[in-house]
Amino acid sequence: MAKVNPLDLPEILSQVGAHISIWHQENLGIVTFRPKDMLSCTQVSRHFRDTLLPILWYTFHEEAMQNVPVDILRKYTPFFRVHECYGYLSTYPIDKREPCTRLLHLTIASKYNTLKAQDVEFIKRNTMLKSLVTSRKVQINSFYGDMFYKFKNLVHLGFHMAAIDPRRGSHAHFFHPISATLRVLHLACESEALGLQGVFFPNVKELVISLPDPQDAADLLQGCPYLESLDPIASIPRPSSSIIETLKLGVCPYLKNLRLWAIMNDEKDLVEVLKGRTGLERLNIQIERLQECLALAISCHASTLVNLSIHVDELVWLPFSLIPMSCGQLKNVTIQYLGYEDMESAMKSDHWKNPEVLESINLTCNARTHRQDLFRLRKLLLQELRARRDCLLSLTSGYNQGTPSSGSPNPENSILGWKIPSENIGRLHDRSFLKRIFKDAEGFERLRTITISKIVYKRIH
Repeated sequence: MAKVNPLDLPEILSQVGAHISIWHQENLGIVTFRPKDMLSCTQVSRHFRDTLLPILWYTFHEEAMQNVPVDILRKYTPFFRVHECYGYLSTYPIDKREPCTRLLHLTIASKYNTLKAQDVEFIKRNTMLKSLVTSRKVQINSFYGDMFYKFKNLVHLGFHMAAIDPRRGSHAHFFHPISATLRVLHLACESEALGLQGVFFPNVKELVISLPDPQDAADLLQGCPYLESLDPIASIPRPSSSIIETLKLGVCPYLKNLRLWAIMNDEKDLVEVLKGRTGLERLNIQIERLQECLALAISCHASTLVNLSIHVDELVWLPFSLIPMSCGQLKNVTIQYLGYEDMESAMKSDHWKNPEVLESINLTCNARTHRQDLFRLRKLLLQELRARRDCLLSLTSGYNQGTPSSGSPNPENSILGWKIPSENIGRLHDRSFLKRIFKDAEGFERLRTITISKIVYKRIH
């Protein structure tokens, strides 16, 4: 008996199907679907064609496929598994005899404000969904209360809930059918009281929330005991303070990725939160000022911290320097806001415990320092721009067009092996300042990207 390949034909096609060219990208970045391009792929044996077609029609992207004839779309409706929607689902050209009920991933963009009743019914029919993301508002009432009643496989939910009457009490029952399967939850609500008392998501690892009511945020955190990533995207004081207070209680002990926005009164509590847990790998905080106690609290995660982003109204190198001197695993760092002198201090490799680990650094100067330096550097910058304007405008690759095969960087379009972005010619920094920055960058072996006030400089080699 012949040996059976562990990969059957559908699995093999699923590996190579993504490389079949049936998507066309025009000059303006517009992507269109061209089903005629697949004809050469399907003019083979019937068995091969029957296996290939489900792969080619796996994804339905409404905008990219808007010019495909409706009769063709209806014919291949049963093959659709991924649906990107930018209109009302009720206008979706499905085959009424074989309605689309086998979707695995559904994304509904925010072209309209709310979901219609027909759209909700469409979602309810697709009980095999693994991912549902909608930025439209959903009004939860008795008609929609059983929206997820038959869902057994939903792993990723992105949901925007409309205003809710607080007199209806908790809405935890709305999420109960999917509470055991969810791994990722993005939840937004405009209501002052969503009511999440008793909600429990034992398997949620990633939580992104925009909830105006502080009690909702606290209830949700307490219902996610194994949470690993938390991002409260709404930068408003009450929920942020509530989240910090809740984290002080020791909930979510497995957090690895944390983003917080703290007002002045919360900074001491934030220090307590950071000192009270271990194992943070990614930290993104926005605060009014960085004090030494907070820098030391961040340093408590020195052995695990990989990505660090700090947004401060005005940041000075001290006491921030305590962090890179102790955190030896940092690969990606964002610092706002520094003066130019502090930027140069940040680029000194001897100010970092393990400079050879750093891969990218993003520095932004504060507005006051930026204005002062602009006046100081204006004459020098204009002189430099006049001297190399013609050359820079004619270059697009960072290499001398006269000798393309030489592979050597053009000296007018690079500094010490770092490419100068010609598209930002009117915003370039002082060349002598950049020389000092790039000279210090030689001490960082893996550093490939330096961003200074939103201008990206990349190492050529």
